[in-house]
Amino acid sequence: MSSIRSRWRALAALLAVCSLALMSFVPAQTLAQSSTAPGGHAQVIAQGVDLMPRVPVAWRITASEAAPLDEGEFFDRTLGFAVGEGDPFLVTDGESEALTLLLEGQASFHPEGASERRSSTDDSAVDYLNIELIVADAVDTDESLGSSSLVFAGDEFEAPRGYRDLRLTRDVLAPSEEHELAGSGDAPSLLFVTAGALQVADADGDVTELGSGDALQVTGDAELLAGADDGATWLLASIGDEVELPEAAPAATSDPDAETGTLELRLEACPDSLDADCTPVTNRDVTVPAFHLVEDEDNWIIPDRADLSDDDTVLTYDNLPAGDYVTMPDNEAVPGVTIDGATWDNDLDGWTFEVEADETTVLTLRVIVDDRGDTGSLLVTLYDCPAGSDPENDPSSCELNAEPWDVSVANIGQTETTEWTLASDALDLGDSQYWFELLPATSLTFYPDGAREVGTSDVVVTGDPYVLGNLWTIDIPYHGAGEAMLYHVEPGEEPADTGSLFFAELICPAGTDGSDLSPCQNAGEPWDILFENVDTGETYSAFADAEPEMQGQFSFPALPAGTYTMYGANPSDDGLVYLDGDVETGGDWPTVTISGGGEHILYVYFVPPGGSDVPDAPAGGTGSLVIYQSDCPYGVDPSVDTSACATSVDPWEVTVTNDATGNSWSLLFEGVAYDTGTYVLEALPAGSYSISVGSNENWALYYPSTTDVSADDETYVTIYSVDLRAP
Repeated sequence: MSSIRSRWRALAALLAVCSLALMSFVPAQTLAQSSTAPGGHAQVIAQGVDLMPRVPVAWRITASEAAPLDEGEFFDRTLGFAVGEGDPFLVTDGESEALTLLLEGQASFHPEGASERRSSTDDSAVDYLNIELIVADAVDTDESLGSSSLVFAGDEFEAPRGYRDLRLTRDVLAPSEEHELAGSGDAPSLLFVTAGALQVADADGDVTELGSGDALQVTGDAELLAGADDGATWLLASIGDEVELPEAAPAATSDPDAETGTLELRLEACPDSLDADCTPVTNRDVTVPAFHLVEDEDNWIIPDRADLSDDDTVLTYDNLPAGDYVTMPDNEAVPGVTIDGATWDNDLDGWTFEVEADETTVLTLRVIVDDRGDTGSLLVTLYDCPAGSDPENDPSSCELNAEPWDVSVANIGQTETTEWTLASDALDLGDSQYWFELLPATSLTFYPDGAREVGTSDVVVTGDPYVLGNLWTIDIPYHGAGEAMLYHVEPGEEPADTGSLFFAELICPAGTDGSDLSPCQNAGEPWDILFENVDTGETYSAFADAEPEMQGQFSFPALPAGTYTMYGANPSDDGLVYLDGDVETGGDWPTVTISGGGEHILYVYFVPPGGSDVPDAPAGGTGSLVIYQSDCPYGVDPSVDTSACATSVDPWEVTVTNDATGNSWSLLFEGVAYDTGTYVLEALPAGSYSISVGSNENWALYYPSTTDVSADDETYVTIYSVDLRAP
């Protein structure tokens, strides 16, 4: 059913263009941006509690790709939500191994640092969205984005202190329906429109127009007005009330059973002596060393992972595994450096310190700059890319490297050449990241894969390196860190591009002339349509090659890119056909052009000779019935409180029967899905209707047994299903 919904989401948007314009008389609803239950038909689709960062933060939205089923890897995640926007994908928790399947319109919460794998359910990749609350300085950095692409970056703000309830709310508004947001006052929220159009008026009366894919940071009260044509589907990420934890509860971490503590590292610079006249300095003025557990040399912790405070002179590392640590494993740095609170260990050639469970260890790093010299660091990340990819412009198809290759930097402008290699001199941070520490703060020659000249390498270089003459060069910042992202592209020709085509066949009543196609219905007996590639001559049949969807609907998930001639759209010599969607009709035959990676939609409206079995529009007019389906957990009474209920994933068998004529309509075969859990029966004759829903022994159903449909109007009905299985 998931593929049906993803196709129908796009279908509903285009059908609205062909349907009668319907005004909504649903009263405006109010939604508070706090931890209270949302009002109206808005639903909380994901929520969780985590400790808020103590540095400026920002909302952001990124687009990511879940790897094919057998290729997904675990990565540490940024605080926020993963949101389905198409085909389903699977979220696997790295610690508990719990599995969550997310379909379009569904979401899951993950705390800061949670290790998760996100993969599709088959051998193809799946697109999805992230809505995240991230440290403001990292909101648009390449390191924090990784292979994801930035959709929206909000303004920075101070997060409220303590453990907070983060919620992601979703709602579907009918055309011209209104909604009110009541601001929480603690922090701004993020409003994101996933479909349709939305007008947002803030407390000052300023109005912002948002279309599908647009986002807005909302502070305080706001009034929403859905578009008159397609309505609107939106998401709201918000920071709610503070949550009091049980006494001695551990901080949020990817391993809830691990004992953790905190390290507070203070930075000071000293002009002549390590014992006097030292003053606080920022992390940009000194090189902050990496460190690791004494018993775990493979997992280095770099300063980029710390929170900054006190004007960037204090670094705080939260949720460190309790144990003994070592840092600064370089004897040359010792004469000009000391770390108060740590002990020098000759056997380990470094400073050692202990992080105790549920305690804060305070260290002070003091540096005599003249003794220590001018040094900096370099972070290198390696990726593998398929043949034909262009990672410089679109790295989304690349994955973190599995086997590192030869990367080095060299100082060749001096009397003797010094070279630092990935294998011998860099710290392996995991996740294909490597850290060169205490490099001279000067321009160094950069060798991305051992090749000495630009143009002789198969590796694409992005980040700080630049071309000087015929060599790659990188400037190591004084007591700072440079960054390079390296992409190894597999040799070979680019694979053939493919795109998808979804098309629906509809039958129309007599007299349909194309100006109003709303009475047309899904074809009960579909016919075969052929698509011939004009370049290769290969022909694809709806019956033989396409995947059947709902009645009268088909999809080609991967047609080779190109132009196709369409045959058989009119199954009768005397019938009349109207075409809509991604189709050209100027030639002898209609054509459809498939673009690489594109999603294409086509609608075929057939008026048989002499009319069809579809009745003419009734004299009393027609209206629409919008049915929203919601699942509730065990023990919930939806007549009292629906805050714990969530959008249904799979539709129920719903049948509506006209009380006057006895004619019936099935939601599964004749309904249009606006979005997951929201379905519409179009062009119902105005009148009274009886509603029946298929039963299931595991669920109790709550819904009105009758409803009225008015001409040129939309009627709303909600079906609540309560799980009878005790947890």
